[in-house]
Amino acid sequence: MGNKEPEQIFNFYLDKLSPILTSDILGDRYIVNEQVYFSGRTKMKLTAVDNKSGIKEVLYSIDAADFETYEQPFYLPSVPGTHIVRYYAIDNVENNTSSSSSKAVNYQLDNYKYHVNKVYVDLVGPTLEFSYIGNNFKARDTMFISSKTKIKIAGTDAESGLQYLSYSLDGVLEETKYSEPFSIGTEGYHEIEYFGYDNVNNRNIDDFKLVVDNEAPELKYNFSIKSIGEEKGINKYPAYVVLYLAATDGKVGTKDIYYSLNGAAELKFSKFIEGFSSKTENLIKVRITDKLNNESSFEIKFYTE
Repeated sequence: MGNKEPEQIFNFYLDKLSPILTSDILGDRYIVNEQVYFSGRTKMKLTAVDNKSGIKEVLYSIDAADFETYEQPFYLPSVPGTHIVRYYAIDNVENNTSSSSSKAVNYQLDNYKYHVNKVYVDLVGPTLEFSYIGNNFKARDTMFISSKTKIKIAGTDAESGLQYLSYSLDGVLEETKYSEPFSIGTEGYHEIEYFGYDNVNNRNIDDFKLVVDNEAPELKYNFSIKSIGEEKGINKYPAYVVLYLAATDGKVGTKDIYYSLNGAAELKFSKFIEGFSSKTENLIKVRITDKLNNESSFEIKFYTE
């Protein structure tokens, strides 16, 4: 009879392409030797794109937990150490993610391929320490240094590694980046804060206090007998006179007293000076050091009968 149904046309699009899925890092990160470090402030962002049937859902799992639907950037657990993030995307015709990230590895989960990112969460800043290069003296709970003493600060970080050190003197808000040992020239009490930053910007802070002492000791001396007059405008004493030397220091105390008589070699003072020649002018040069090696010099002139 030749009866024929009208031709039916059904148009459709065959979508065999998987979604494109990428991971981004929002915040502090540091990569060394293919190890990725996060700070506790860092989030991971997942982005899926499918220009055919569209994205149905993105799922992720942290440390072997059940997969859950991704909705927004997420933090990793606040536990230091290595964490494993697995994630995949499905489009509206059930195509699943193929590899789209150079840092990700494809694994199979039932019928779905998923990516894996291995991330180390670093929550702790560097370990800090300081030391002195040069003269220093501790009396009770106070550390004394001179303006010639250098202060060295150091830091180590066993996780993401040390990025840099800085310090602040006497409450100044702006930090000075540390490059080499430094000195403090201003006399008196000082407070130093110092900081260590690791490669994911974790920061540790410590502080110490000290006193800068640049004052040298003062000389005290006495003759064993009173002056018996003057000669050529200076005090005169009998030739058998004995000279006693002493010194005082306002902060750290006297260390040593040295003297030279009439140009002779310098000697360390012990108990007294005697044996002066008679009928002559005597010149005693005195040098005094304190426990920080601050130094003062004096001259004593007198005439012997």
